[in-house]
Amino acid sequence: MGTTKELVIQRTSRWHCDALAARMRKEDADEVLASSNHTPLQALINGFNNSHKCYTALYSDIPIVMFGVVKTNASMGTIWMLCSDLAQRQSIAVLRQAPKEIEKLHKVYPVLANYVDARNALHIKWIEHMGFGFIGESAKYGYAGLPFKGFASLATKYKELLKCADQQHS
Repeated sequence: MGTTKELVIQRTSRWHCDALAARMRKEDADEVLASSNHTPLQALINGFNNSHKCYTALYSDIPIVMFGVVKTNASMGTIWMLCSDLAQRQSIAVLRQAPKEIEKLHKVYPVLANYVDARNALHIKWIEHMGFGFIGESAKYGYAGLPFKGFASLATKYKELLKCADQQHS
């Protein structure tokens, strides 16, 4: 798994769910409640149990980010990420490692997509920084029917194919 000086990415263990749920960012907990009416712990356990790939970023042995991908179909996965406040304080390390981890997920799923709570400004910035594009306008989504933004990313090889196809049609 990926590593920076103080940030370690490893396969998620069940105890990571409990540790991160107790420290989850308020904005992330609000997003989970709005989308699924789940508690932070329920959301993390669901992610852990349902993800094809599930990883935890630890800083000084403390889980600060959990992320994964749930298989949608053979070529598409639903990517997700939930964080603690410490992830924001360690955002440089997280953002430095994230593209490498996303590329690994893209090797399995050429398309990664999901929805983000339109109120979750930090995650929207991170999503943009990681090269995902937003799809359409904010739409009512999930349990609470609040505005969420759809986002998606194509694996690099498919982006290159689209670029070549565009150039041939120009």
